Amino acid sequence: MAMPLKNSAVRLFRDDAGVLSSIDYILFVTILTIGSVVGLATVRDGVMQEFGDIGVAIETLEQSYTVDITFRNGSTQRFGWDQTGRALRVVCGRWVNLRSLVSW
Repeated sequence: MAMPLKNSAVRLFRDDAGVLSSIDYILFVTILTIGSVVGLATVRDGVMQEFGDIGVAIETLEQSYTVDITFRNGSTQRFGWDQTGRALRVVCGRWVNLRSLVSW
């Protein structure tokens, strides 16, 4: 009983059907490497394009605003922030820096 099992094991060990040759393996690894390099370069270009788009969006973002406030006596004042971040108020039709009006 041990002899047929041993013969089967030896035949299975010596069988080379389905085994890749070294040239097939090298060709497979080469194609895989070239595909990976090309794919990673494409991903890199896409990520850099997105970072550029985000930079342009942040650069063109404007955060200045104005608010018109009407008081009980009927007078209206305009307050707001300019693009440099200074607090501004309209006095007689012109913008005035609020820090110049308040002594801190």
